[in-house]
Amino acid sequence: MNRDDPQKAPDVDAAAFPVSISRWGRHYFQDFPWRHTRDPYHLLMAEVMLHRTRAAQVAPVWVRFMERFPAPGALAAAPVEDLHDALYSLGLRLAH
Repeated sequence: MNRDDPQKAPDVDAAAFPVSISRWGRHYFQDFPWRHTRDPYHLLMAEVMLHRTRAAQVAPVWVRFMERFPAPGALAAAPVEDLHDALYSLGLRLAH
C-alpha cells in the first residue's frame, strides 16, 4: 500500500513481476499435470474440466482424457458415448 494514498496500488516493476510470481509459485502452488504443458488444447481441456470441479478431482480424469484424446482430431473423431464416459465422473454432461 502507498502510505500517502492507501487506495493506490504499490509501484511494481512490471518486468520483474512475472519472474517473482513464478518463483513464489514454484514453492507454494500445488502440482497439477496441466501445469507441465503449454499445449493450448491440453490447457483448454483442463479449463473446461475445472469450470465447476475441484482441481484434485480433475487431475486423474484429465490425465486419462489426454491419453485417450491427445489431440483435437482424436476428440473430434470420438463417439459421443466415449466422451460421456470420460467426463461422467466430473459431473459434466454432454448436450446431444
